[in-house]
Amino acid sequence: MNPVEEIIIQENTALVDIFEEVEKAVVGINNGSGLIITSDGLIVTFADLLSETENYLFLEKEKVEFEILRKDLKQNLALIKI
Repeated sequence: MNPVEEIIIQENTALVDIFEEVEKAVVGINNGSGLIITSDGLIVTFADLLSETENYLFLEKEKVEFEILRKDLKQNLALIKI
């Protein structure tokens, strides 16, 4: 006979826990945001947020320069590196 384990997740605390985990991976880019996907500084964001003249974002309230690695206007996605 296999033991049965019951796990109860309350919706209100589960969402708070998730937001606390991912908030450190979100960066501000112009009037939008991006998501840090690797520890070495790769970030995915919407391509239309990237300006042709400004190449910086805000990470923990600090202005950080980035390089555009790939940009797909059809899918409106961009991969950048800080």
